[in-house]
Amino acid sequence: MKRATLFLAMILALPLAARVRAVRSGDVDTPAAWLRQRAIRIDGTLSPFLRLVSNARIVALGDATHGTHELFASKQQLVPALVDAGFRTIAFEAPYAEYAQLDDYIVHGSGDPAAALALARYWFWDAQEVFDLLMWARAQNAAGLTPPIRIAGVDPTAGAMRVVVDYLGRIDPAAAEEAQANYACMGASYRGDERCRSLIAGVRTSLASHPPSPELDEVLHAARIVEQSERVAAGDRNARDAAMAENLTWLAQRDRVVVLGHNEHWGRTDYVLQDPRPIRSAGSSLAATFGNDYFALGSALLDGTFLAVEYLPGTFDGFIGAQQMTAPSPDDFARLLAQARLDAMIVPLHAPLPPWLAGTHRMRIAGSAVPSPDAATLDLPADFGAKFDAVLYLAHSTPSLLRHWPDI
Repeated sequence: MKRATLFLAMILALPLAARVRAVRSGDVDTPAAWLRQRAIRIDGTLSPFLRLVSNARIVALGDATHGTHELFASKQQLVPALVDAGFRTIAFEAPYAEYAQLDDYIVHGSGDPAAALALARYWFWDAQEVFDLLMWARAQNAAGLTPPIRIAGVDPTAGAMRVVVDYLGRIDPAAAEEAQANYACMGASYRGDERCRSLIAGVRTSLASHPPSPELDEVLHAARIVEQSERVAAGDRNARDAAMAENLTWLAQRDRVVVLGHNEHWGRTDYVLQDPRPIRSAGSSLAATFGNDYFALGSALLDGTFLAVEYLPGTFDGFIGAQQMTAPSPDDFARLLAQARLDAMIVPLHAPLPPWLAGTHRMRIAGSAVPSPDAATLDLPADFGAKFDAVLYLAHSTPSLLRHWPDI
């Protein structure tokens, strides 16, 4: 009897986690059990996920491909939950000027959202899943949501010139002509020129002399985006991600932001694609600026198909079609996460991670085009625990529901 009493006292003195291990079978330390204990089911309550991002100023939702239905469908669950939690800007890896037209529609109901989405270079956002999400946002604003949901593009494209010139055309036609002339040096074949760069920067300097107003703030930002686009056109391989980070930082001064785009842009670490030289990701810049106020949710797919452009050999002509994911290697992150035997889940990646998940493993990703005719996905090394704050795992990928099929 004394032995039994002593054993019971020892068990009660143990920490709770140790007591659980003492009375359960040893399977709690298996990968499947570890994952299931931490998995956040996206088909149920998202309260655990919202607790993870409760202090974030920017939440990035990364996609492993640009053409997976299940990834886009997950945004139809995650974004409304984030709006309910206080996020009010939905940003896209997309051009500023064209998505400003979407913003007009979402806020005021003016314009044609379908036309604004139908951009050949950004064909992947012209999907039914994204369109439905935007219609939801419009309905929320029309019902009186305050403050309203805003839409923004954060990619540095030269279309922002139009925003600047149109604004000046209304208040100072002579200045509009001068801005148009300054911008003209950056034509289709532009590859970088110091004189042109100076002319483009001069437009923003001139704008800054106008009386301040909220509209002028937007136009000054558009002028800055033109400057960013010049650096991209000049061949600065780090310019695009740096610009997206700068533009998200600008948006975060106004609202809490959720941004949609590719995994590699939003990861907290630099990335390497087919070129061995690393690119500093927008996410690494945002993490340096915001620290824990930046939250990066990556994604991993086990198998299936997705939409991407396939170029005809030796040409710049291509077509959008369903592509087959390459089979995962034994060390692929998706295969490791598949041990939970769940079709969809979010797994927090904050340290410490178990040895089987920590460190560098393999990942498969695809952009808007396949990297080669023989392989639709890139198979790359990555440290998910360093790269992302959490990962969305999906067991199967099917093509997104494209609304229009542009000529590529």
